Amino acid sequence: MSRVQDRLHRLPLSKIADADRSLSAPQVAELERLIGCSLPADYREFAELVGGCGFDGEATVAGYPILQFFGAPAVGRRDDLFWNLDTYADELPEANLVIARDEGGNRYV
Repeated sequence: MSRVQDRLHRLPLSKIADADRSLSAPQVAELERLIGCSLPADYREFAELVGGCGFDGEATVAGYPILQFFGAPAVGRRDDLFWNLDTYADELPEANLVIARDEGGNRYV
């Protein structure tokens, strides 16, 4: 079991919501092309296993709770990696990607 799978396995399933927006290998390759670098291996695996999902505050980055990780595009939704990359492209440093948000709407890069 990989480190990502182990961490996901330790979370109660009730805390993971809408985990149906994983990225395909071609979508990951397109993201990497758009940002001009490879995604970190652990994040790439997470994106391909789970992708977009909610964690009900059980996931944290540097101690801050994550409400939602962004995933693959879905019709009529703005909570995907590509939409966020396009929307915030002028505000992001090169080779960065908005991957999540918290309850206040703050974005995680």
